[in-house]
Amino acid sequence: ALAEERYQRAEAAFLAALEDQEARAIAPRALSRAGWCRFLGGNPGGAAELFLRAVREFPVSPEAEEALYMLGQSRAAAGDAAGATQAWQDYVEAYPSGPHRGEALLGLARLDAAGAERWLELALADGGDAKRSAYALFELAERDAAQGRSGAAIDVAFVNGFVVDS
Repeated sequence: ALAEERYQRAEAAFLAALEDQEARAIAPRALSRAGWCRFLGGNPGGAAELFLRAVREFPVSPEAEEALYMLGQSRAAAGDAAGATQAWQDYVEAYPSGPHRGEALLGLARLDAAGAERWLELALADGGDAKRSAYALFELAERDAAQGRSGAAIDVAFVNGFVVDS
């Protein structure tokens, strides 16, 4: 309860900064931080509203990239799979080298069953984070096995250096 109260107070301060014309230069950051307060305070739907505002009102600000990624996170946490999918697709397109690209691709793979294999392959092709790559490989192998393509699943495992316990 104390943490929630602190997030609410911080959010109020960030939103007040949006109204202060002298603080207009920090408006994108204040709006993004208010979104974070809502998200961390357990209100992902409300956070999504603020992150969407940040993306729309300040599209060329440094905060726009993170706000678009967090729009997807917030929508997913609020149970809006279609909205999260759209936000993450927009993120992947707008920020092809963005720091949250891999996470967005894995989020897309979880929510977009029809395109999951494509998203996982893109996440794998990006390389980078070992855990993310391992997750993508595991999911690809699991999908192959579930579709009766055990040979393909074994290829994914062995080609990429996984050890299969018997």
